[in-house]
Amino acid sequence: MKRLLVLLLISFLTVSCNSEIDLKDSEAGDRQEIIPVSFDDFKSNPEDYYGKYVELVGMCVRVDKRGGSTMYMIGKDPSFEIKVLAGEDVVRFTRYFEGRVMEVCGYIREEVKGIRTYAGPNYYIESNRYKRIPKEDIVEEQ
Repeated sequence: MKRLLVLLLISFLTVSCNSEIDLKDSEAGDRQEIIPVSFDDFKSNPEDYYGKYVELVGMCVRVDKRGGSTMYMIGKDPSFEIKVLAGEDVVRFTRYFEGRVMEVCGYIREEVKGIRTYAGPNYYIESNRYKRIPKEDIVEEQ
């Protein structure tokens, strides 16, 4: 009886571990299709990118002072900001990013609190990855 119980426990743990691995593999598969998006494209049609994994390059104008969970980015038009929240793979943003060009990858989400963001009707980016772009790698569009 004890052997049967131990065997059932081991098989249960094996099945549950495999399920978790499969879930992570499917999420990684979703992230492989990165859609590069410009500020102008996002400003004109943010609903087209809702739920998609996008890459956005822009300048960080400010970082939330209380923990660094939120960063705001701008493109060529300084009046249009996009809110970027730290996702599960990003611990926090630092104030060092302010004034620097950043590349952010993440999912376009919709704000559920009823607060309107700068990116239009309640849209923001949940960032899973980011990096600073060095000045020498910045290419000006003509």
